[in-house]
Amino acid sequence: MRFRAILFALLAFAAAGAGAWKLAGEASLRLEQQTAAEIATALAAAGQTWAHAETDGLIVRLTGAAPDETSRVKVVEITRAVVSGRRIHDETTIAAVAPLPPPPFALELLRNDGEVSLIGLVPESGGREVIRAGLGAGGLAGHVTDMLETADEAAPDGWQPALGYGLAALADLPRAKISVAPGEVRIAAVAESDAARRDLEARLRHAAPEGVQLSLEIGAPRPVIAPFVLDFALDAGGARLDRCSADTDAAAAAIVAAARTAGVAGDPACAVGLGTPTPDWSSAMVAGIEAVRAMGAGRFVASDIAATLTGAPGVTPEALNRAVADLHARLPDVFQLGSVAAPQMAAGDDGAPVYAPEFHASLAADGKVRLAGPVGDAAAREAVTSYAAALFSKARVSDELVIDPDVPAGWSSRVLAAIEGLSALKQGDAEVTRDAVKLTGRSLDRDATHTVGDLLAEKVGAGAVADITFDAEAAEAAVRATRPRPELCAAQVDAILDAEQIGFEKGSAAIAASSRGVIAAIADVLRGCPGAELEIGGHTDSQGSPEANRRLSEARAQAVLAALRAENLPQVGLVARGYGADDPVADNATEPGRAKNRRIEFTLVAPASIGDALAPAAPAPAAQAGPAAQADPAQADARGDVDAAAAGACAARASDLTARTPIVFEPGSSTLADESAPVIAAIADALRACPAAAIDVAGYTDAQGSEAGNLRLSQARAEAVLAALRKPDLPLPNLVAHGYGEANPVADNATEDGRAKNRRIEFVPVATPQPTPEDASARAAAASGSGDEEAADTGAADAGAADTGAADTGAAGTEAEASVAAACVAAAEARLQTANVAFPPGSAEIEAASRPAVAAVADALRACPTAAVEIGGHTDSQGSESGNARLSQARAEAVLAALRADGLALPNATAKGYGESQPVADNATADGRARNRRIAVTLPDAAPDAPPDSAANDDSEDDDGSE
Repeated sequence: MRFRAILFALLAFAAAGAGAWKLAGEASLRLEQQTAAEIATALAAAGQTWAHAETDGLIVRLTGAAPDETSRVKVVEITRAVVSGRRIHDETTIAAVAPLPPPPFALELLRNDGEVSLIGLVPESGGREVIRAGLGAGGLAGHVTDMLETADEAAPDGWQPALGYGLAALADLPRAKISVAPGEVRIAAVAESDAARRDLEARLRHAAPEGVQLSLEIGAPRPVIAPFVLDFALDAGGARLDRCSADTDAAAAAIVAAARTAGVAGDPACAVGLGTPTPDWSSAMVAGIEAVRAMGAGRFVASDIAATLTGAPGVTPEALNRAVADLHARLPDVFQLGSVAAPQMAAGDDGAPVYAPEFHASLAADGKVRLAGPVGDAAAREAVTSYAAALFSKARVSDELVIDPDVPAGWSSRVLAAIEGLSALKQGDAEVTRDAVKLTGRSLDRDATHTVGDLLAEKVGAGAVADITFDAEAAEAAVRATRPRPELCAAQVDAILDAEQIGFEKGSAAIAASSRGVIAAIADVLRGCPGAELEIGGHTDSQGSPEANRRLSEARAQAVLAALRAENLPQVGLVARGYGADDPVADNATEPGRAKNRRIEFTLVAPASIGDALAPAAPAPAAQAGPAAQADPAQADARGDVDAAAAGACAARASDLTARTPIVFEPGSSTLADESAPVIAAIADALRACPAAAIDVAGYTDAQGSEAGNLRLSQARAEAVLAALRKPDLPLPNLVAHGYGEANPVADNATEDGRAKNRRIEFVPVATPQPTPEDASARAAAASGSGDEEAADTGAADAGAADTGAADTGAAGTEAEASVAAACVAAAEARLQTANVAFPPGSAEIEAASRPAVAAVADALRACPTAAVEIGGHTDSQGSESGNARLSQARAEAVLAALRADGLALPNATAKGYGESQPVADNATADGRARNRRIAVTLPDAAPDAPPDSAANDDSEDDDGSE
């Protein structure tokens, strides 16, 4: 009994164990399947369908070929999100990257007896030279039209056997078209009979190399035409189709139909054959015939892909140019279209037609230029249009030139001289004929007739005529246009005050130190507005008595007036008036309203109402003058005294903008690329927060090129950026531009990426130039002249404090001032050595391209605004001596005026013309004359002489730019 019980117990335990094992296996299998399904779902959702997950107990194996390493890592990460990373066995691989396919090398060999044409793309090595050698071996090198292109790639497998076979076959076939590709040759030819065709096919197949697939099209006799040609003409005798080629019967029929529509009689022949240079040959020929028909007369000739449209006598250049433009739009891109004008004829003295070419150029009042008439060839046309674009800008030049190979010798030189003469006019016309060059029109230069006449006489000789009218009204308007309008000045001052009002100490007329920048910004605007007359109006809130408010507002207006006079604004009329609380702009019942009512306003007034505004102002009452005078020493430093933190923040913001979006220039040039306009605008907006900040616009280059060249290029680029940032409402008087060349690289110049980073513009805050003792003395004198004795004493004290060593003898101060002035002038001359100021020939109007050069000189002179510098004008020796003296004087005065308009008063600066008296190079050469036409900045030893009076009535003039 006991044994049986034990046996049954053992059997029960065994059965239970087996059941448990089975259940565990089934649970494990379900878990593996569930895990695999979850991983597959996650991989599919991520787009990684290339990977496969296999489970083996707790182990997950990943297999498959990943397209790249990133996909491989991503699959592992996706699987790790489902199961533990310790369970994952990554057995994936990276799929091999397919190599780039070779270029589609192909060659068309066309033969028509002794003439061979080559078309297609062949390898650089083993291409053209192998083909030439093969043609030479077959005796076919005599008349070859080569239209091959090459690629610097290795010849693919099968290319050389196919090429060798094709060349050998070409030598055996008098008329054939053979197409060669790697491992493949297609031959199209004709045989005299069916038996000859079978024999030829057998020979060609027998000679084919192993591995070269051969396709044969040996058909009925059809010639291979080389070159494909068409010659269609329409004149007084009617329409003619002298030569015609087509690739199919249908193409020939289309061409003949177009010729008949244009007037060809009968049934003109059009040869059909092999060798068309383009599948669109027939449509292109139809377009050419229709272009001649549209002109009414002319000729269209095509030889393979070269086509020429010729205008007949009587077809105007305008009509020919329109026809060429329309035909160019219709022809396939493969065609090279040229045009030729028929010789221009006119009736001679005996009534017989004679050759009479005429070129016309016109300059409209809006600056647009039209060029029309014949030039000798395409190179002459390019030279004429490029020269006109350089003088007038490409966007303003309309090209209606035509090519006439029969123009007389020296025609291009006469045309260029006429265009150069036209550039000296405001509006006019130029006419060039075989015998004369004539210019007529209006100019802003009183002596333009003599200037242009001298230019034409030198370059053309006899037959030059210049009939120029001086437009005095337009000249005066042009001068006025260069001056800022008083309304614009007043609006700019309003904008400054809208951004930040002038603050005062509470209950006082003392200007708050935080408002020095506002005073300086207003002075910068007014400095560029000579002749403007404004009233400074003081206003208060309604707190206090009306009389006390009136006195306080008057004192505050007078304090602003005194601060601005200390800024040296002799050509601006200013008066001060207090209005108390009489003119509120907000509600005095609230604190914000009262704050708005406590303000300074600038109002533009008529000359009659301002009276003697430029005379010394009447002294303010002692009670009000005291605070203003006490504030004056601080005001004396307002010019350029911008908070260093604000300037640094502005510079950092500008540099950050250029770091994110670099300023880009045309390669090797200082011309800003169009794509840089948005970042320039963004920098200008950033600088509006600190318009008087002293910041250096620093230009840098990479190390490519010479060190001296890089220094010049970086300087020119920095000046170009500065010129682009300066606007009428953003003069930025304390910004300077410096070029540092390849110094201070921020990356490795050995890499393209590093060089790109080194070509940059940076904005660096610099110390604002401090007032010199002479400035302080001048301000003290100005204060004294206004009747403000306390201000005068303060200014004098400042002048002494600026240089304590000058208190006894003044010698140290004089030497210091001379040293500063000398350094100033040296800096200005260095800028002019980089890029001098240029003028149009015979004119004193500064060219737009020289504005950065003038701005650079102005930046150099800001460190010595009261130095007695001389702006000297110099010319070459072309023209009369007195005329050159007068022109140089006018140019020097124009530069001085431009410097003053750039925010510099320069009260002690003078302008003097030296004419041709001080050459720095040989006037016998064009380069020497160009160097002698210059502007110089010097420190004269004595007071400058007056401009020469002897030239006042001299009509001779310097062409100044003749070479």
